Amino acid sequence: MQPDPGIAHESLYNQLDKLIMQPLKQSAISTVIVIDALDECRDEEPASAILSVLGRFVSEMPEVKFFVTGRPEPRIREGFRLPLLVEATSIFVLHDVELNQVNNDIRLFFTQNFLELARRRPGLDNWPTKEQLGLLCERAAGLFVYAATTVKFLDHRNNDPREQLDLLLQSPERSDLEGDIKLNTRTTLDSLYSSILMNAFGDDHPRDDHKIHSTLGAVILATNPLSPSTIATLLGFSATSVFLRLSSVHSLLILQEDISHPV
Repeated sequence: MQPDPGIAHESLYNQLDKLIMQPLKQSAISTVIVIDALDECRDEEPASAILSVLGRFVSEMPEVKFFVTGRPEPRIREGFRLPLLVEATSIFVLHDVELNQVNNDIRLFFTQNFLELARRRPGLDNWPTKEQLGLLCERAAGLFVYAATTVKFLDHRNNDPREQLDLLLQSPERSDLEGDIKLNTRTTLDSLYSSILMNAFGDDHPRDDHKIHSTLGAVILATNPLSPSTIATLLGFSATSVFLRLSSVHSLLILQEDISHPV
């Protein structure tokens, strides 16, 4: 970039060639390059532009493997069907993974996070019980989003993780709203989120409902993430009150201590 700063404005082909392919050829190192969430790239081509360009180079890079993830959108499927990529590509569909393997991974995820939680928080030895862990894995029903959100919910700094877990396991296993979601019928995302919201705002006075709805709505509906201070300015609330409301549901958000940092 230093000798040729204009490369930032060149074609995708030239950028990939000069910034990635040539250095890797010269170094001759064996490596894996991960391109995560390819479906989120802005791309108007009928076949993924990145995959199209990669197809021109893969045969020249035997020591380099590309690990690409993304939803199977039409342009991505078409990109992998390009003649230059077909022979060099192995397709791995996550939905085809055996549920037992997924459940084992989720159990491992829970176990490791609970060990870390016990290391940081006193009084959590031999917690949770095998029965509780088994029930959490059953409720996750193969969805890591359930497991990740559950861990964040239990790790709220102002609450006892044991009480949080008891509260979560007391919630119903499913609801009518859940039945409308095209997921495994055993999933309990709706009841998990309901538990989090009820725990955060269930004791609030009804007069505060519109403030809660407006604050959460600003996070959910904004095209670009807003900071608590910006949300407060837009809605006419204090920055402190907005931050406290969002902190109550931190397990559903990526929230920093800095109120000027986007949520």
